[in-house]
Amino acid sequence: MLTNTLSLPNYTGSMGLSEKYIQKLLRRCGTTNVQDVVERVNELIRPDISEHGRQVVQGGSHGGFLTARLIGQPYPTLFDAAVMRNPVTSELTASNVTDWA
Repeated sequence: MLTNTLSLPNYTGSMGLSEKYIQKLLRRCGTTNVQDVVERVNELIRPDISEHGRQVVQGGSHGGFLTARLIGQPYPTLFDAAVMRNPVTSELTASNVTDWA
């Protein structure tokens, strides 16, 4: 039987968490929040709810940036497919917020 599982991680720096978690992302954008998503995927793989390489990742704007990071280095085989909606792929170089760099 084929089944699907939907996971919507509330990663570090997202609007759903407190200011403390936004501050944790400073100078670690693209690392800390990517690790949050990978940890959530691994939480689904460990108990055989899902399988490595059978994930779909999608995101828009900053989520599109995270999607690009997740399908590239260092996790090129974790996801089977990706959808990036209006990704901010040049976020770190184009941003006027120097703390993100």
